[in-house]
Amino acid sequence: MQAAARDLTPHEWNLIRELVVFTQPPLRVDLLKVTQQRHGTTPEQFDHAWVRLQQEKHILYVSRNNDTIRFSDPLLAPFLRAYLLRPRAIEGEQSTVFEETSS
Repeated sequence: MQAAARDLTPHEWNLIRELVVFTQPPLRVDLLKVTQQRHGTTPEQFDHAWVRLQQEKHILYVSRNNDTIRFSDPLLAPFLRAYLLRPRAIEGEQSTVFEETSS
């Protein structure tokens, strides 16, 4: 995951950050709405990010039948949730690959 995360664009990070928050796999259109509202992502930027995360990085899986977006590894969501949504307990905490996700 660290190797895949090194060169993620801000739009890819925003998509991952928002996907982690959903408790059930969201529809693509719902994830697009959230990223547009919270991050000002255009539909073109969103499409580029999710296609790259799916085809190049193999982080996302998009179901063919109902257009839901999931992480390719079922354990990736709880793993990322622990890093992306945890409070910073220690000031000056050592930098990690996920550090750039804090806004």
